[in-house]
Amino acid sequence: MKFIKFKLFSICALALLVASCGGHKVTSSIGGTVSGPGLSATNPLVLQDNGTDNLNVTGNTFTFATQLEAGSVYDVTILTLPAGQTCFVENGIGVVRTSIGNVNSIAIVCNETISAANDITGQVTGLNSGNSVTLLNNGTDSVKVVQNGAFAFATPLAINAPYSVVVQNNPTNQTCTLGNASGIITSNGMVPTQITTKTNGVTSTVPNSTGIVANIIVSCQ
Repeated sequence: MKFIKFKLFSICALALLVASCGGHKVTSSIGGTVSGPGLSATNPLVLQDNGTDNLNVTGNTFTFATQLEAGSVYDVTILTLPAGQTCFVENGIGVVRTSIGNVNSIAIVCNETISAANDITGQVTGLNSGNSVTLLNNGTDSVKVVQNGAFAFATPLAINAPYSVVVQNNPTNQTCTLGNASGIITSNGMVPTQITTKTNGVTSTVPNSTGIVANIIVSCQ
């Protein structure tokens, strides 16, 4: 009889212990970083997690107020963009795991809004009369240049966006080469793409020390 009573007491004690342990659930915070032109209290970025838990982000890091239990799904989206900027979310969807702990790998990347001030421009020199050269930026935006001088692609790009210019079609009996043909749009907006042309393998160039306006001189033979 004593053994039975002891066994029942042990079972009850174990049940109480399990119940008390079950009441303590492990949770993790959800957050990450923001990069770009910058946010402020008067121009914040508003994020949501799982369609709720709105969060005004005014700095370069963020953490949602609501923590999630292990096994829960998080889905971070943008509710409101800061004025003058476009943003996108990287690593915004995942599952909370106890082995990882707090989630801090979500990245928000913001760029200044595209404007006409962010044109890809440049100078063509050495192009023979009656010839033309067709240039292509980022594989989609083309421009046909029919005379020496300045040119601009039709599609402007956002600050921090990449550009990559190639020669799509060379002029008749000429070959065009590119200088500063790829890079990142900087805060000063205008990015010069310089072109030199050569005929019969003879070219001549003048180095550009400013990086803003290139004066490339071409000698054709």
